[in-house]
Amino acid sequence: MLRQGVEDKKTQEFQDAVMIMLREQKVMLQSLNHKVLGFENNFRYMQRKITECVTYIKRIQPYIDNAMGALHKSFKMLCTGILNLREEQSEYAGTIIHDECV
Repeated sequence: MLRQGVEDKKTQEFQDAVMIMLREQKVMLQSLNHKVLGFENNFRYMQRKITECVTYIKRIQPYIDNAMGALHKSFKMLCTGILNLREEQSEYAGTIIHDECV
C-alpha cells in the first residue's frame, strides 16, 4: 500500500511536469505563430511595395530615356561649342601673330 502511494505520487509529479512542459510548448508555439504571421504580413507589404516600384519604373522609363538622350545631345553640343571656340581662338591668335609680323 505504501509502495502504491509512492508510485502514485511519482506518477502525479511526472504528469504535473509533463503538463507544465506542454503549457510551455503551447506558449512557445503561439509566440512562433504570431511571429510567422508578422513575417508573412511584412513579406506581403514588401512584395506590394516592390511591385509598385517596378510599375513606377516601367511607367517613367520613356521619360528617363528622353532625358538621357537630351543630356547626351546637350553634352555633344557643349563639346562641339568648346572645340569651335578653341579653333576660333587659335585662328584669332594666328591672325594677330601674322598681322604683327607683316
